[in-house]
Amino acid sequence: MNQGLAQQLFQTIDSWPILDPHSHVRPQQPVAHSLADLLGYHYYTELAQSAEFEEGWWSDQAEPVTRVQAILPKLKYLRNTIQYSWMMLISREFLGIPADAWQTQTAEWLVQTAQKAIDAPDYQQTILQKTGLQRIYLTNAFDEPIKSYDTNLFRPCLRVDDLVFTPATSQVATRLHTTTGCDISDLSGLKTAVREVFKRFVQAGMAYPAVSTPANLVFEPVDDVAAESMMRPMLDNLQPDSGVRDRWASWMLQFIAGLCQEYKVPFHLMLGVTRNAYPFGVPSGKDLFPSTNRIDGFDGLFNLFPKVNFPTSVLSDTSGLELTAAAWIRHNIYPSGHWWYSNNPIEIERDVRRRLELVPWNKPVAYYSDAYYLEFVLPKFRMYKFCLAKVLANAINESAQHPNREPLTTDDALAIAHAWLLDNPKRIFQE
Repeated sequence: MNQGLAQQLFQTIDSWPILDPHSHVRPQQPVAHSLADLLGYHYYTELAQSAEFEEGWWSDQAEPVTRVQAILPKLKYLRNTIQYSWMMLISREFLGIPADAWQTQTAEWLVQTAQKAIDAPDYQQTILQKTGLQRIYLTNAFDEPIKSYDTNLFRPCLRVDDLVFTPATSQVATRLHTTTGCDISDLSGLKTAVREVFKRFVQAGMAYPAVSTPANLVFEPVDDVAAESMMRPMLDNLQPDSGVRDRWASWMLQFIAGLCQEYKVPFHLMLGVTRNAYPFGVPSGKDLFPSTNRIDGFDGLFNLFPKVNFPTSVLSDTSGLELTAAAWIRHNIYPSGHWWYSNNPIEIERDVRRRLELVPWNKPVAYYSDAYYLEFVLPKFRMYKFCLAKVLANAINESAQHPNREPLTTDDALAIAHAWLLDNPKRIFQE
């Protein structure tokens, strides 16, 4: 790699504003209450537990100092990880704590020093200014209020997992009835309720609905007659077998995709997670993925709705290649970000090179933070932007030497980077 060229590209790319098209930030409290909130991000509790297992060592309900005291001794094992680097950037840039203080100071000192920064009246604005955050997309439950926050900064996105995988249970039916006033005693009432939810989100400026699916789910078209027959036992809280659950999920995915087509919004797919794979895990730290997850299980959905755009995220390297191939030939598949376990420099650089060499430049959505607090947007995007700059620098150098490659100039590379980070998501999500 030409380090000088990579740094030159990075400096330009890092100067651009950030559009973050997926997060779990809560708009009513978008920044951390305390240092313990930041260290309680599941990446850190997962790694700490993996490094040094102690049953019951972590509690989200404990006082901030107690939580930091619990995790601080384990952080020494994480200093090699990219997640530790994220925290050190947050520590320096936002909390005023130098990196070496984490090895020399007590938990009490770290919590108190961080709290002084967090309690400053301009703390959130400082984060936004240093980050250059233009807009950030949310993950909203279907019954969540969506008119009580700054929609210039925060954009709602309807998470439909409950609707796809448990919509006809009495608990979810009750929530749907409460938020829409619709009778959910039959399929017609359920469809009316889901449509009302969808309309409410569209009117609030929704970017997209999104769903996180289990590994190797296979979509199959399901008609309303079949869906009606599956619905009644679920309303009675009878547990369906896996075949019925998958067919029900197919019907609801089909219904939501139809709404996307009607209202002309994309449908964001996040494919291939195995929930609760590790029963000893910390909160939000029990999920994994299989390397054998297949995107082609959704071919029927993609073919049934050619007018719907599907930004798509996957977890494994093999799925990353399949996603690249799908985006290569399918007009309505858009590679989106680097999700969860693939959100690290090795996987990012591999997928960026694939997408750069094989996918039209006007399709990839470069990156999203998946952050729970605004503090994490800057370190995550900087990580991605440097990976992107490295790959582009290599591509420029290789194009100058390769006997069969057209030259890629610095201006070409920056135009591609700008498209991926800003132009494509603005167009795809109709900013």
